[in-house]
Amino acid sequence: MRRDFLKTSGVGLLGALLSSSGTAAGTTPRKTRASFFTETKRQAARDNIDTYSPVNQFEHELREGVSEFVIREGTGGVGVSREQSYQSEWSTTIFDPSGGSHEWRGLSTTANSPDVDVSVYVNSSPTGTDTHWHHVQAVYLGQDADGRHVCAGIGNHSTGKDPRIGLYYPEDNEWETYDSMDDWEKQAWYALDVSTQGTTVEISLRSTASGTVHASGSYLLPSETDEKVGIFGALGKGQTGDLYFDEFTLDGIQTEFLQSDFTERQKVTTTNLALSTQDGGTYAGTDVPKPEYGEDTEYNDAIGNGFNYLYDVERDSDPASQFSVEWDVRDHWDVRPDNAEDVKLRLTMLTQCDDVAIASGDPPQRWNNPGTFKYLLTHRRTLGGSSSFQSVIESYDGERFIEQVTEVPVTSSDPTARAVRVTLNSGRTDYIASATVRPTGEPVEHTVDDTFTFDGAFAVYSVDASGNHEHAYLLNGTTLDVGGETLIEQRPRVEGVVEDFTRELTLDNALQIQVTSGSLDTQLAEKLVGSWVYADAVDERNGAYEVVGVENVTSTTATLKLGEQTTVKEFTDPNDPSAGYEYLLGENGNFSIPLSSTWSS
Repeated sequence: MRRDFLKTSGVGLLGALLSSSGTAAGTTPRKTRASFFTETKRQAARDNIDTYSPVNQFEHELREGVSEFVIREGTGGVGVSREQSYQSEWSTTIFDPSGGSHEWRGLSTTANSPDVDVSVYVNSSPTGTDTHWHHVQAVYLGQDADGRHVCAGIGNHSTGKDPRIGLYYPEDNEWETYDSMDDWEKQAWYALDVSTQGTTVEISLRSTASGTVHASGSYLLPSETDEKVGIFGALGKGQTGDLYFDEFTLDGIQTEFLQSDFTERQKVTTTNLALSTQDGGTYAGTDVPKPEYGEDTEYNDAIGNGFNYLYDVERDSDPASQFSVEWDVRDHWDVRPDNAEDVKLRLTMLTQCDDVAIASGDPPQRWNNPGTFKYLLTHRRTLGGSSSFQSVIESYDGERFIEQVTEVPVTSSDPTARAVRVTLNSGRTDYIASATVRPTGEPVEHTVDDTFTFDGAFAVYSVDASGNHEHAYLLNGTTLDVGGETLIEQRPRVEGVVEDFTRELTLDNALQIQVTSGSLDTQLAEKLVGSWVYADAVDERNGAYEVVGVENVTSTTATLKLGEQTTVKEFTDPNDPSAGYEYLLGENGNFSIPLSSTWSS
């Protein structure tokens, strides 16, 4: 008996589901999208079912008397985190989601005197393209007589230099007086204590786990500073992530820089699921604990499927044949206008599953990812063979535009052929079909619900409220017929051999191809722009590239421009860049470019 799974994750849900049906899903007309999955061992994850996510949508603003100052502005900023806090309801974070910029900024308020006693809990969670940490986390002490910002804290200051504790001047990016110290753990809380008396500054970093002092020192300022005090965080270029500050205490009084009203906006509801809480453990089993950060476990070595990282498990051991999940999607990266309506994402599963589980999981803490997601895992037990998971996804704001979703029969020799009928509130009906296998290697004809016939990988056929043709789409196929009338007839794909490809790191990559299935012409070459080429790759890598241009076209050859998409896998010798590269693509491998056509009334 085999156990088949379907998997996607949290924020990436829509993209992950659509990618399984290739370019077709991304180009399906209007807003209706269907996805079909065939694989022998996959796991499905969908975010936050019948509960509130631990990741919440919230707004925040500066409290009265608090000001923000920016030394270098990147793509991040100041925020609040409910997932990462030491003892409070939430912590303040300085973050940067992009490794291509510097993000150096702070928050300050006015003290009653330039002599202060400050304590704040700090947690450093940077991750980036560089192997070292390049960041600063400090108590801000105002400006000195020369107008320079003064920070007292800790930091890592580039490759080959020891971590340090001392006085940091961000305008000059200099630690003018400091002591070297042992590195400290990422994603762990420490107490940073700073005391000033005139021009003397005492700094101490203490572990909250053990209570021991990790590092300390006494330092002299060239002049007294003004009466501003606060927090400062700096993430260097090549670093992403968050610097967390919690329970800032000034002269014994806890001080908040931000005010935030948390609004739960990621509630997810389900239809036809009844979940029961698992008694401890993880999705891997009640007796399999979740590893600590960075911990390697016996389960990881023996099994290694990651199920032990999914915790707080709830299960439905007898799910209905069709169920739906709807997310109130959080605009975590703040890409929509402030007055935009909340977006909802609804998934309807049309495959009978043997059991369904909901579990918490923590995505990689980089690129300003949320701290936690809720995952849905759907599972089938099969006696040999494999499983096809079939679902329909709709995204909308305001009211739903879909009235009904129904699985419909497909007459085909392809065992993966599946189709759905989606009825819209407008009266339009969309038939959406997918078929991924050619049992004989030749085109296979698929008849969908006795309504239309096509051969190919993906097709859409739409009728209006009166039953008239409205729209049709075909990918990687030859014909789409309705009642004897051919709506689409096309060349299904361009196939051949990759004769050469870019052999260096560059922003201008290309494939040199020879076509073995028919001939090329200028008109067809123009149609290839925006399509995807699928080339044979090494080590089960992904050899899919978007074609951004076509040059040097003959009847049998062409240059496919890939732009910034690289063909380089890695250095042959990481310690010797001059030794050359290993590549993603195999030598003289095959390629295929599926073609698509659209028909409209």
